[in-house]
Amino acid sequence: MSNSEYYIVKKVSIFYGPAGGGHYTVSKALEEEYKERGLEVKLFDITSFGKQGFKNPSKSYSFFIKYLRIPHMLVNYSMRIPLIAKLFNRLIWQQTKEQLIPFMKELCTENELIINTYPQYTYILNESLKQIGSKVALVNIVTDISFIYSLWFDKRSTLTILPTIEAYQNGYPFFKNFKLKVIKLGIPLRSKFHLTEKKSKKIKENKGDIKDITTKQILVLGGAEGMGNIIKLVDIIDKNCNDLKILIAVGKDLKLKEKINSKTYLNKVEVIEWTDKFEQYIKESNIIITKGGSITLWECMSTNNQIIIFDYIKGQETGNKEIAKNYSNAIYEPNFKKIVTIINKNCFNTKHSSLASINWTKRIVEKTLSLPIAQIHNSEVKEK
Repeated sequence: MSNSEYYIVKKVSIFYGPAGGGHYTVSKALEEEYKERGLEVKLFDITSFGKQGFKNPSKSYSFFIKYLRIPHMLVNYSMRIPLIAKLFNRLIWQQTKEQLIPFMKELCTENELIINTYPQYTYILNESLKQIGSKVALVNIVTDISFIYSLWFDKRSTLTILPTIEAYQNGYPFFKNFKLKVIKLGIPLRSKFHLTEKKSKKIKENKGDIKDITTKQILVLGGAEGMGNIIKLVDIIDKNCNDLKILIAVGKDLKLKEKINSKTYLNKVEVIEWTDKFEQYIKESNIIITKGGSITLWECMSTNNQIIIFDYIKGQETGNKEIAKNYSNAIYEPNFKKIVTIINKNCFNTKHSSLASINWTKRIVEKTLSLPIAQIHNSEVKEK
């Protein structure tokens, strides 16, 4: 194809969701890479354009995952049923269309690229483009590494990018009729997570060795919403381990921060709130104890940390711990006392992740900037 047959992008609009932190993290990674290439980039949260019932879903998300796990799990699995997902999409559309349509009319220009990192937005973004008659490119960046909702897929999307073969296989029933518009290509990470060529080579040379951990810095993560009984976990580690520096990421949960700061610990304990410098804490820690969130695990695997998964959201994060174990040296252990035993062993098998040396952000951005016009302007792609 000649250059004239490709879509020339000048501006990028990235839509992220407010529930959890992974969607925003991915959006910031993409923003960084697009800006590096001289493009104008803006980030948006569609919920700010919705009616009152649609605004601030992060509060209900946080409440459900902490206190109503079984109902939340049932909702997750119901979103894999196309009919229920269709009804959900229509409901969200009714909540947003009044303000979203005029916004999209103003936003969309000839050389606009729209990136979506949130499954609940796939349908309403496509529907708004249809309503205003726009043919700008819309690319979905899937942020789930195993469990996949049907909400991620819409045949009108220009392209949908999945992170793993497991996600591709689990999501295949939802896109089998337009599979040419779906590819596997990883998850975007901020540039500070990427290993240098020299470091990557050194890791490969040491593969299979036993890593002796002499300076123990433990990073405890409960997700952006501070999920899991972190206080109990830290108490047990603190009472049974010596000479540790324990960093506790509380995310947006300021009540959890207050509870931790009100306690006295034997080891050095430090609280971390929501921060854009998260990669620094991950890289500096010897052991990361985390719930099984997709983006957090992907970040930890990219830096070859020792990962201990203590909890996960059933449905939404089902399959994540298996992927983390297969791709890296992750251990799943929900028993807090056994986690103490693992820490006190003082050594781990360094099965280095194959993800570590790959700049997924660069690959994804390059793909989105080389979309043929024919692929964008056809709502359906015929299979050969």
